[in-house]
Amino acid sequence: VLIDALDEANDEYGNKIAQTLARHMDRMPHWMRFILTSRDDSKVRLPLQQFKPQVFDLDTSISDNNKNDMFEFVKYELSSYELTIDQCKHIVEKSNGVFLYAKLVVDDIKRGIYSVNDLSNIPTDINSYYYNLFSRIFQNDLRFYEDYVVKVLEIVLASSNTMHISLVRECAQIESEKTFFKTATHNISSLNF
Repeated sequence: VLIDALDEANDEYGNKIAQTLARHMDRMPHWMRFILTSRDDSKVRLPLQQFKPQVFDLDTSISDNNKNDMFEFVKYELSSYELTIDQCKHIVEKSNGVFLYAKLVVDDIKRGIYSVNDLSNIPTDINSYYYNLFSRIFQNDLRFYEDYVVKVLEIVLASSNTMHISLVRECAQIESEKTFFKTATHNISSLNF
């Protein structure tokens, strides 16, 4: 069983998933194994320390290689823009080690959304990237985004199973499937994917 980013389940009281695993691990079948990924976080580490987990510190062992790979990727993909070393490093630093961020920003530079002449305008991290993306998509119809898209995203992301579109529409209280798809298609097509 793989549980990725376990630390993201932290709340002010601890990590209920780590606590539950620790409490019930002896009831699991002997053949079951767990791979957990997490930042070094006491709310995850302390409940699970009794199992003497094998820890791989990826922050130190992979971080430099990851940054070097991203640097080479940015330099290669934007070679026609003749970026300086500092400009490439700027994009890599803002990525915070998230390769997807570097890929998305490179693609947006190629599309003309961001300029290599003013990299101060690129998002500060992956969360800012997605915020800017949704702002661009729905800039002319923020009300639609707030009334429909947020509802649908909340429902779909909270569901543990695939949901039929009619159930999503009913849960989100969207009256017309045709109107929803027409509006969504119009807004999303403005991104020029």
